[in-house]
Amino acid sequence: LLPWLLRFTAASSARRAQKIAGALHALNKDAMQDFAPLLKDAGAEHLVINNGRLDVYGSEESFAKARVKFDLLRNCGVRTEVLDQQQIRELEPVLGDQFHRGVFYPDSAHTTDPLRLTQMLAGDFLRRGGRILREEVTGFEFDSSGVVAVCTTREAHPVDRVVLAAGAYSPP
Repeated sequence: LLPWLLRFTAASSARRAQKIAGALHALNKDAMQDFAPLLKDAGAEHLVINNGRLDVYGSEESFAKARVKFDLLRNCGVRTEVLDQQQIRELEPVLGDQFHRGVFYPDSAHTTDPLRLTQMLAGDFLRRGGRILREEVTGFEFDSSGVVAVCTTREAHPVDRVVLAAGAYSPP
């Protein structure tokens, strides 16, 4: 446990956290702009709502503890608006007076139906000639232009382009 704990502590320094936050922001800052044509082509624009995100805090103490998070985001260029109880109530009247502080991220978006969004994007991908393979990837074949085939436990699949979508539970 000690080696893991030491690595965890080293990765938790303020400098490291800022570096990680900056890298994540660089990956995500243009996501909605870049995603817009895919949504439009798939007819899925209605499944993504661009109305911001609100984090709320029931006490000044919980707000103070979370400040590190939104300060990191703000330092990366993410727009944030710190709200008091009245401003929270104006933005989300249903919350009443139970929350004392909030942070609003006006550029944040969300999907109303992640499964349907995935299905519509996959359907558009297939209509355009893409293939979805549910196979174990064992390697790639290359030439001077890059990847020319994806090798799986079943066969080598010739490709023009590769999008490898692997989740957290697929490290091999």
